[in-house]
Amino acid sequence: MSNTAVSELAWGALASPVGEMSVACTAAGWLGSSFGAPPTRRRGRGVGACPAERVSGGAPGEAAGHPAAALAQVMEYFVVTSGAA
Repeated sequence: MSNTAVSELAWGALASPVGEMSVACTAAGWLGSSFGAPPTRRRGRGVGACPAERVSGGAPGEAAGHPAAALAQVMEYFVVTSGAA
């Protein structure tokens, strides 16, 4: 575990069998998952994003490469648990 400050977050989201899910990643990899849209898409509902946050797809640096892999693993979970594999 590192005490290094997080300088960037990259977000990704997908539609799943249980509703929209989003993942947050740093340059080190997966940081967390949540139900619903990433915070940047929730601003209209009164929830703000942290200043260091950047949306995946436009994020510079290493964090931008991690959400796609994390989302693929989330979808793999639903395929395996549904018996479709």
